[in-house]
Amino acid sequence: MKKITLLLLALFAGKAFAQETETTTTRTKTEIEWYFGFGAAFHPDYNINSNLAAGGVKELPGVTPASVIGWNATFENNLSLTFEFGTTYTFNNRKKDGSQLLQVPVKLRLQYILAENNKLQFAAGGDVTFIASNLSVFSDATEIDMDDLNPETNTGFIPLRNQSWFVGPSASLAFKDKNNRRSFVLNAGYDFCFTNSKWKSDFANIVNPVRENGGRFYVNLFIPIN
Repeated sequence: MKKITLLLLALFAGKAFAQETETTTTRTKTEIEWYFGFGAAFHPDYNINSNLAAGGVKELPGVTPASVIGWNATFENNLSLTFEFGTTYTFNNRKKDGSQLLQVPVKLRLQYILAENNKLQFAAGGDVTFIASNLSVFSDATEIDMDDLNPETNTGFIPLRNQSWFVGPSASLAFKDKNNRRSFVLNAGYDFCFTNSKWKSDFANIVNPVRENGGRFYVNLFIPIN
């Protein structure tokens, strides 16, 4: 999936540039922009899924919706530097046992503009990504007696967290407006996990810890807001 999407993005960019009259965009200063966008993250290889299934809880989905906000600087030498903050959220429930996953990816992206004219811009490079994940496993059958708030007698909720680092390639295709500014950008990439990070808890000791080391693919469409 990831290879096909990146290949299609490159082929589409190549075809689009081939149909345009060759022009050269010259920058006289650094171009700064803020942006927001939406997309999806594809992460089919959660190691904790087998543990969730064994406990009767629905596995975490392989595809999750994403939202992003970011800052981009394009320099005179055609290097593009991006700092991006995002969120993904999933909620799964099977009968009375379910899970809730919130992820916060923080990305630093460096790309080089390989081709550009007055309508399109194609760039490729790589990302370094930190993702903080918070997973809650729960039972809707749990009751809380407000007259007895002893935590040892109230169960049915398991809070877990994970922090992982990723690195990987990315590519973007930008469409320009009549003022030669980017009007919207399609960005895709793949994140390889280079940490073998454990699921932890701030509220309990973990026995038989599970580690995550799987990669993820993402695709986002974002719009500059300045």
